Amino acid sequence: MIVLTGGAGFVGSVVLKTLNENGFENIVVADRLGSTINYRNLIGKKFAMYLDKDKLWEWLDKNGVAVDLIIHLGANADTKQQDVDKVLEDNYYYSQHLYDWAAKNKKRLIYASSSATYGNGENGFVDGADGLDKLRPLGPYAFSKHLFDTWAWNQKTKPAQLVGLKFFNVYGPNEYHKGGTASVPYQMYFQYKNKGSVDIFGTGEQARDFVHVFDIAKIILFFIKNSNKSGLFNAGSGEAVNFKDIAKLVCPKITYTPLPDAIKDTYQMFTKADLTLLRKAGYTEKFIDIKTGIKDYINNYLHNTNYY
Repeated sequence: MIVLTGGAGFVGSVVLKTLNENGFENIVVADRLGSTINYRNLIGKKFAMYLDKDKLWEWLDKNGVAVDLIIHLGANADTKQQDVDKVLEDNYYYSQHLYDWAAKNKKRLIYASSSATYGNGENGFVDGADGLDKLRPLGPYAFSKHLFDTWAWNQKTKPAQLVGLKFFNVYGPNEYHKGGTASVPYQMYFQYKNKGSVDIFGTGEQARDFVHVFDIAKIILFFIKNSNKSGLFNAGSGEAVNFKDIAKLVCPKITYTPLPDAIKDTYQMFTKADLTLLRKAGYTEKFIDIKTGIKDYINNYLHNTNYY
């Protein structure tokens, strides 16, 4: 049995469908739906039951013996959230609780970290547990993810398998509920639809590693099927694409605006995943190139408001 936290979310719902397509249906989804509409992401998926994330502990106490693997994708992913205690409660303490349970009961744990932990990249984008103390994350969200990475990889008692995945800039279907924290391609497309142009901060030369959510799901599936592989890995495409080029894939008219003072201190100007460790672990899949990915995203999901 698999426990999937955040299964109604953007990445989680795509992972859930990917699991279904590969014969996994005995899955417990733990999430917090609140007043959002992302419950739609669960429609059509196969899973054993749904739990509120805070009721997971009681369920594990009674049923944990049947669990083989926890895929922990649930998080407070609001990069604009400034209530540090709230972010730590959602992303650090909750993750610690899951880790402790998995380690104590000798279960497998795959969890989501973030490229935001690299900060402005002054120490590069090389993954692995070594050198975590050198990273300087920007903002509460990045800090919470970095804090858990550092704590987890310093524990003497480990789960049966421990995989941390540093998600870079993920885009693709099922992120419609994320509003202002949705991906850059998503934001640009709806700017174009609503006003006929795309706004970019600065000169548009800032570049990020954009990775399709289907590729993220494939990476997770790889580690599910390879239970002997553990480590802290980058989950990105290995390519950096600037915002101006992304905008050109969406809309012919681009306008530029100064970077707001409110986000200057937490804004990453460049990210690019080093995939050495991921490839060394045996992951050989080719990543979806940005042009193909955005074209498919617009034509098959955004334009038709389809869910995956």
